[in-house]
Amino acid sequence: MRPETTHFDALHGLRGIAAVLVMLGHFRELTAQHLDLAPSGFLAVDLFFLLSGFVIAHAYDEKFRKGMSFREFAEARIVRLYPLYFAGIGIAMASVGVTIAMHGLSSYSRLDLLASLAFSLLFLPTPPSLSVGPDLLFPLNGPAWSLFYELVANAVFAALALRLARRSLAAIFGVGLLALALLAWQGFSLGGGAHWDGTIAAPARIAFSFFLGVYLRRYATGSAGMAISTCRSCLRFAPD
Repeated sequence: MRPETTHFDALHGLRGIAAVLVMLGHFRELTAQHLDLAPSGFLAVDLFFLLSGFVIAHAYDEKFRKGMSFREFAEARIVRLYPLYFAGIGIAMASVGVTIAMHGLSSYSRLDLLASLAFSLLFLPTPPSLSVGPDLLFPLNGPAWSLFYELVANAVFAALALRLARRSLAAIFGVGLLALALLAWQGFSLGGGAHWDGTIAAPARIAFSFFLGVYLRRYATGSAGMAISTCRSCLRFAPD
């Protein structure tokens, strides 16, 4: 961490590696399952969730101690996330416009298109019966499912704020871990979340990863720092 900015350079690097892994994982879809460059690339999303919990706790714990309200937190997160998300919807609608120009208005159900746009603008999953892509939670911006679940976790974090102590955090991510283990036992894909038929795994993924990140920031960083300091002291006084 750089003290003058409180930026975690190592975490930025991890995010970059995770983003590349997600990109490589999607090559399988683009090549009709022939080129699988990152078979477990979906786990990078869980790393994103964990890093998010860590960073959110680092950025907002002290602010909540000083009296930050749920509304102030929500406004800060929306201002942070919505502009780029809105730009993504704009690109999707431009693509829709190109399709309509080439194939006519019959390319889409007008009701489904309007409903998909309305739900997307509200940052909510579109019900399959009103969607232009019934299998996707966010038909106009598929990857937005992860941001949606992250915002849900953010809301739980902000609503409970400092009442989320060591045991309650451990209980939350412990239940999430148990749910993931049971889903794997039953044969469900642990990479689910973007599609309605696999979204059962998403709540378990965010509960485990995000709140584990919060736990690590609050209760593990101090221990790690003490261990590093102890090691440095041992090295300083060790005989040649």
